[in-house]
Amino acid sequence: MLMRLSKVSVLMFLLGVSAWQVFATCAKSTTGASSMGDGESPGLTADAELNYYRLRGGIDKITAQVNYLQEYIRTQCLK
Repeated sequence: MLMRLSKVSVLMFLLGVSAWQVFATCAKSTTGASSMGDGESPGLTADAELNYYRLRGGIDKITAQVNYLQEYIRTQCLK
């Protein structure tokens, strides 16, 4: 099942709200006995990683739109 970010989550991120829950996993060690510090580095779950890249893409798109509108206002409206 594909998890989608809610509009509220995106808005919270854009407003800088710092309370976030991140879903991550640690890969299981393939060696025999485990000990402290021999595991894999933690990483995002597949859904969380996909949501991250979608959010980054959305931010890039919105940033481009804001930049365009600011330039339009400077060159067309403030003459």
